[in-house]
Amino acid sequence: MLTDRNAIITVRQTGDAPWRLAVECQRQWLGKPVREISFYCGTYGSGGPGFLGFHVPKGWLILRLWSAADWLTVGGVPLGSHAGKYQGIVPDGLLGTDVRLHMAKFFALPAPITKFEFAGKSGHLVLGRHQIDFAKDPSKRPLWGGNDKPRVLADNEDIQDAWIFSGVPWVEI
Repeated sequence: MLTDRNAIITVRQTGDAPWRLAVECQRQWLGKPVREISFYCGTYGSGGPGFLGFHVPKGWLILRLWSAADWLTVGGVPLGSHAGKYQGIVPDGLLGTDVRLHMAKFFALPAPITKFEFAGKSGHLVLGRHQIDFAKDPSKRPLWGGNDKPRVLADNEDIQDAWIFSGVPWVEI
């Protein structure tokens, strides 16, 4: 399935915010506690792309997809969603004005990353007792708000390449 642009957002390498592909430094953080989850990593100067970040010792694991949490599910339920849209299907403990405000409570942070497997067009991360999924089939991913179309990676994109490790959460695009 083709898209009109790539889904993985390119970020600039700056002196203040060096980064590298997460797969290259996986041993550094696997098994270490996630202290915080941010839905607002990344900046383009006057706002942000909504990269998803996991604060681990010595830095951040960042998924560089536009509105990244909206691509993922936990138990089949969108990770990044407004409670009004998913009333009745969002797991207990996540409901509120914005599901994102309740992630720390839901995931019982700090919690360790015990599995991190992303390759091709799918993958998952296990955080504490919860598995966060990136479904291989785009129809199983949350739809884009506004047009209700599936979220699709370009044919030449690999989800593994979307994950970076950075010392800071505000990488520039």
